[in-house]
Amino acid sequence: MTQTDISIIANSQEQFCKSLQISEFANNPAMDGLLSDQQLVQALCKWTKQTPTQVARDIGAAVTTISRPYKGLATSRLSQPTLEKLKSHYPEFPGWKNELPDQIGMRGERADPNEKPEELAYIREVDISYAMGDGSEIDQYPATGLIPFNLNFIRHLTRTDTDQLFIATGHGESMEPTLLRSDTIMIDTSVNRVSQQDMIWALSYAGAGMIKRLRRIRTSDGDRIEILSDNPIVPSTIALPEDVFIIGKVIWIGRQMG
Repeated sequence: MTQTDISIIANSQEQFCKSLQISEFANNPAMDGLLSDQQLVQALCKWTKQTPTQVARDIGAAVTTISRPYKGLATSRLSQPTLEKLKSHYPEFPGWKNELPDQIGMRGERADPNEKPEELAYIREVDISYAMGDGSEIDQYPATGLIPFNLNFIRHLTRTDTDQLFIATGHGESMEPTLLRSDTIMIDTSVNRVSQQDMIWALSYAGAGMIKRLRRIRTSDGDRIEILSDNPIVPSTIALPEDVFIIGKVIWIGRQMG
């Protein structure tokens, strides 16, 4: 795929996102599926008298695999392997047979192998401009909604699970001309260690969320991280590595033209 092809896809994606409003996919079957998964996980945790973290550890899954559906933060359905693990570990859970007292409709059947994969991925939009303290967990930041993206477009950018991606909006002028105010930014939270110099990251420093370039440097006092702004009039900051809490790496920037 050429750079021109990617640009065309990105432009189409931007127009597609603008054409959709939250109210238009409020009744989307995919959204109904996310609600069904949330109900299932909440009911399972209540039945087992365990936290989402304990359930995840029981089946050998990542904590977020269970905690995000439980909190209503998931952007994709529970996978068939995850469902199989849950059913294998908790075979007596009545939800698999729709026998819960409140008759919650739950998905326990095997997915149709011929079913066409969903074309959309719903990515959380998060406001990282709030000073939320020195924390690197993105769940600490206020979510403002879900934005639909073409799944093929996402897969051209990254193979990371969509639950580990989020959208933020540019604030201020410190990263101009690379990032402009109101630019749309996609961040991959699975990458949270500075292994490449001068990449752009979402991070928390001194109690505030920000998007900056980061560079590891060595000084006479030891290793440090230089927090860089692309705007030449904004000075850089030298910080101790333990004071910089990396949320994720910026992997895509969208901009409205004109």
